[in-house]
Amino acid sequence: MQQLAEPTLTAALGEWLSGREIRAMLERRDRMGEIIDELVANNGEAAVLIRYGIPPTTAPAAPARAAAGTDLINSLLGAANEAPIIAPSS
Repeated sequence: MQQLAEPTLTAALGEWLSGREIRAMLERRDRMGEIIDELVANNGEAAVLIRYGIPPTTAPAAPARAAAGTDLINSLLGAANEAPIIAPSS
């Protein structure tokens, strides 16, 4: 994401996007980077970033407060996999 630059995007997408639209993409990229940096600072890399190709056991441990978020995520995933409750029609 950080490797994207205006000349590269213009070369790849200039046929379909204006310079203004490409700059807007870069502004959104920068804002996403700020948000990710803040999340990492508050929660640690292990709780925020996905490291492809690195087994989870070798990744740094997440801070203790990230466990509550993990519980929430697991609960939501479990609920999403349950069969829907269908109420009888009245």
